[in-house]
This record gives sequence, C-alpha cells and structure tokens, in this order.
Amino acid sequence: MGSYSNQNQISFDVWLRDIFKDSKNSDSILQMDIEGAEIETLLSISEDYLNNFRIIVIEFHDFSRLFVKDFF
Repeated sequence: MGSYSNQNQISFDVWLRDIFKDSKNSDSILQMDIEGAEIETLLSISEDYLNNFRIIVIEFHDFSRLFVKDFF
C-alpha cells in the first residue's frame, strides 16, 4: 500500500474506497506500519477518508529524515 497505485501496490484511497464504499463511518480505527512510507501515504490520503477514523495509530520509520530534501 502506498500513495499511488501501480502493478505492485494499491493507493490508500483506492483501498479505503473499497472498504467504505458509500458509507460514512467516523468510528473506525486506522493502524499503519508500512516500513518507511507512512508520511508519504498519510499525506496522500484524502480528507474525506481521514474523516472516517476516530483514532489513528502510526508507527513512523525514518522520521529523523523528514527534513531531508531528497527524503521528503
């Protein structure tokens, strides 16, 4: 899973669209640990889908590289 879809991965928005379909559930919990792509993926999720989660738990990797231009 990641910020875009291709042959090897699916974007978070596409994955969430399949889960939530037309329903709005603001009582969901999101737990994310995707080995280094958390920040990029989190920033790519639409606000409409983020509003479905009451609680978000994320294990960030390489957080110290957030301000390195080539990383972010």
